[in-house]
Amino acid sequence: MRIKVLTDSTADLAPADIERYDIGVIPLHVHFGSQTYLDKVELTIEDFFEKQSQTKVNPTTSQPATGRFIEFFQAALSDHDLVVYIAVSDKLSGTYSGAKLAEAEIDDERLLVLDSGNVTFSLGMIVLAFARRIDRLKSADEARRLLEILKSEIRSYYIIDTMEYLIRGGRLSRLQGTIGGLLGIKPIITVSDGVLDVAGKARGFRRAMSEVISLIEQDVPEHELGNIGLFHAMAPERLTEFEVRLRQKFKVSAVYQSMVGSVVGTHSGPGAIAIAFFRDCKL
Repeated sequence: MRIKVLTDSTADLAPADIERYDIGVIPLHVHFGSQTYLDKVELTIEDFFEKQSQTKVNPTTSQPATGRFIEFFQAALSDHDLVVYIAVSDKLSGTYSGAKLAEAEIDDERLLVLDSGNVTFSLGMIVLAFARRIDRLKSADEARRLLEILKSEIRSYYIIDTMEYLIRGGRLSRLQGTIGGLLGIKPIITVSDGVLDVAGKARGFRRAMSEVISLIEQDVPEHELGNIGLFHAMAPERLTEFEVRLRQKFKVSAVYQSMVGSVVGTHSGPGAIAIAFFRDCKL
C-alpha cells in the first residue's frame, strides 16, 4: 500500500527529515503588515525573526486557499493508494477547516484529513512518528487509530525568554508583562486540548529548564524518553545546554532538531527553546 504523508509548514520539520520521510508540506502565509510571504518558501525562519525584531506589530498567519489544498491533495493522490494530511490543531488555525473543504470537494476515500490537535514541534513529532510507521498500515482505519495513539501520548513544553511578544499579541497585559520581565519570569507553555496553555513558570532561564525537566519526570517517571524533538528560536547554545541536562536525567534514543517557526515564534520571539516527546518511549 503506497501511503503519502502530508502536513503544513507549522509542523516546523527540518528539511532533512522532510526529505528522509518524503513528507509533503503545504506552506501557510505569513503577514507582516501589507507584505505576505509563503512560510519557509519565500521567508526563512531567520528572516522571520529578523523582520519581527524590526516591527512593533505582531505578524499574523493565514491558511492556504481551498483551491491550493485541492491541487496539493490531487498531486499526492495521483500516485498513492492513501494520502494522509495531518493538520495543525483546528483550535489554533483555520488550516484544518480549509483542508476539510478541499477533502469534501475532491470526494475520494483515499484522502484522509486529520486534526493533530497540536502545533509546531508537537505536530512535527507526530508527523515524523506517523511517517516512520506507514509501512505497517493496511487501511485508512488503521491510519486514524495510529494518529489517535500519537495524539494521546505526545507532550511538549517550551520556555519563552521575553514577554514582549505575548504582550504584542494580546495574550498578556502590559502590566503583567512588565512585572514578569522585572522579576525575570520565564513562562513555560504547553499544548493542552488543542490550544496553548501555561504549564508553569520560573525566575531565570536555567531555573525554567529545571522546571521543564521536573515536568518531564512527571510524564515519564521511568526516565526513558526514546525519540525526542528539540527546537529553538535563534538560541542554539541554550538548546545544547538543555540537551546536555536532559541526557543527564533521561535515556534518549534519538534527537530530531529544528527551529521554532512563525506560528509559535509570533508569540515567543527569539530566545525560546522547546521539547516534544512521547510518554511511550517506543513511539
